[in-house]
Amino acid sequence: MDSMTWEYAEQYSGESSVIMRSVIDSEMGNNDGFIAAWELLKMDTLSRRNLHTSVSRKMDVKINDSSASISLSKVECVISTELIGPVSKQDEVSNIYRVCYAFRDPLAEQGSRIWFQGEPGTYVFISMPEGTEIISAQGVDNATIGMQGLVPYVEGYFDFTGESVIVFSMNTTVTSNPQTMESVSLRTDVQDVQSPGPSSPLDKVFPGSTDKLLERLRRSSKL
Repeated sequence: MDSMTWEYAEQYSGESSVIMRSVIDSEMGNNDGFIAAWELLKMDTLSRRNLHTSVSRKMDVKINDSSASISLSKVECVISTELIGPVSKQDEVSNIYRVCYAFRDPLAEQGSRIWFQGEPGTYVFISMPEGTEIISAQGVDNATIGMQGLVPYVEGYFDFTGESVIVFSMNTTVTSNPQTMESVSLRTDVQDVQSPGPSSPLDKVFPGSTDKLLERLRRSSKL
């Protein structure tokens, strides 16, 4: 009721993973055709810093159409160690980004609508706190609303807007320890995500928000 964790996972394989390695090697490394541990560490450090800045400037979650009562408490990145090695290898790469938020007031006291910004067309799983009931899930295609024990959830795919609104109510008959709400968005195959007119290698492998993150990483690496 008093916090939230948003986890975003990306998976790349084939040509997309090669492009990602090439970007890291040329923009943050020494462009020698090999990703070393120090280059991966630099990628990790810059990812955390730039993700924190990005989310601080524009929250991807709102309660009753406002982020005023939400504060960013922590940002974590888990960059795949599979990136280490020759740039040309096409092994699958899985990166995870995690953002933790704190609510100024308990969710139950703030309203009945929570808004999420995600990647259009990607899988999303939203787990609400125990003691809430999900009334509707707007902006989620093929939505399934269900229960995992006493925890309500909704899963499906962000629609073309990349925005979803969960309308919920409180079940006052349920009493339990405060729970943390979790939202997970998973991009299963970036190559299937279409973006109009790629103008750079970054556009081919990062068609959504991570595209902007990597552009910031490139600028930061040159400071």
